[in-house]
Amino acid sequence: MSSLCDKCFAPGACCKGFMLNQGSFCFYAPKSRVEAVLRERNYPFVAVGKNAEGAWLFSCTKLSPKGRCTIYKDRPYACIALAPAGDPLCVHFKGAEAGDPTIDINTDPYKKDGWDKV
Repeated sequence: MSSLCDKCFAPGACCKGFMLNQGSFCFYAPKSRVEAVLRERNYPFVAVGKNAEGAWLFSCTKLSPKGRCTIYKDRPYACIALAPAGDPLCVHFKGAEAGDPTIDINTDPYKKDGWDKV
């Protein structure tokens, strides 16, 4: 069965520079504490920086060179819950299937359409 992910023109883009909604530690804790919590929860993510509001941004360490998940069957629930085209992290969000040049996947996706306020 084919999924929208199989047609993705930017595999792995959804696994880079995302926010985790795991409580206030994601927003205010020092990087060492954030990384400790990620290890405790066995998440394959690393903190890669902060957005304009100071919230930590994460990227997955389990992507293949082609941008595909190398732990797909055992991926964290946060990954399972991310529905293709259902989140601004997905390059197919809001009809960008053809590679819409007006959608910049390198900007903070939560800024688009007020998702940072949800």
